[in-house]
Amino acid sequence: MDSFIFEKRNVLGVEDCQIIRRYFEKHPFEHLPGTFGSDVVDTSRKDSTDIPMNFLKKNEVNSLIHSGLKIVCNEYKKIYPILDKLSRWEVNSEYNLQRYYPNQGYHVLHCENAGRDSKLERVLAWMIYLNDIEDGGGTSFPQYNRIIKSEEGKCVIWPAYWTHMHKGIVSKTQTKYIATGWFIWV
Repeated sequence: MDSFIFEKRNVLGVEDCQIIRRYFEKHPFEHLPGTFGSDVVDTSRKDSTDIPMNFLKKNEVNSLIHSGLKIVCNEYKKIYPILDKLSRWEVNSEYNLQRYYPNQGYHVLHCENAGRDSKLERVLAWMIYLNDIEDGGGTSFPQYNRIIKSEEGKCVIWPAYWTHMHKGIVSKTQTKYIATGWFIWV
């Protein structure tokens, strides 16, 4: 059975990921506690530090990530051409850079369209791992018995619905960095 979960390695290069991680660390005044649902902070569910980003702002980080997403989105649509039969959708301009220290993570199963508290009408979710993690650090999709390994520069796209419940796999020893966002109906 096809899971509609697509992985592409090396969407961003090593230097690209270093630039993004350095940006994260050099902008502590933009750091916010990670939230879920209607901007709820509950570290027992999600424990991260986030920087809200917007592709409408011109900077190197946005350019790198947006360029990589274009490539991956086009490949995803080639695999699933039926997506072009849907109403118009595109990458949402808002996304997050996230840092998870050791023992932090998105601990609970969730999906990107969780009901009325969802901010947007999300079609697909995307995530780019910004560093390698050797002891955990990936993403689990238990309905598909699938674990995505955190590999620097890898992008993952999946449907945003209850069919794709997922959660982070905590690393006990390493800090994980990701960029994550959504494709939305226009």
